[in-house]
Amino acid sequence: MNTLNSESVQAAPHRILVVDDNRAIHDDFRKILGSDITGDEFDSEEAEMFGPSSCVSDKVHFDLDFASQGREALDRVLAAGIAGRPYSVVFMDVRMPPGWDG
Repeated sequence: MNTLNSESVQAAPHRILVVDDNRAIHDDFRKILGSDITGDEFDSEEAEMFGPSSCVSDKVHFDLDFASQGREALDRVLAAGIAGRPYSVVFMDVRMPPGWDG
């Protein structure tokens, strides 16, 4: 089982593939995951409520790739595997006419 620790967070960006025929969904994922994410805002609120924490806060970076159809997604997954840079996770729409979907 993989666990998230400071070494794995800093070692390499987590690669994410978003598959959706709606470009607005791609934009939403960019807004949410496209910039480095820190827990700074939550850490300060947590410290106010519960006192200081001994945890070290790390930035998490995601490399985002996008596809509009299932076949394109498969091509990206296969290419990523060949390159030795597989995706950590794929978010896939379950209905994408006219081709393959999730």
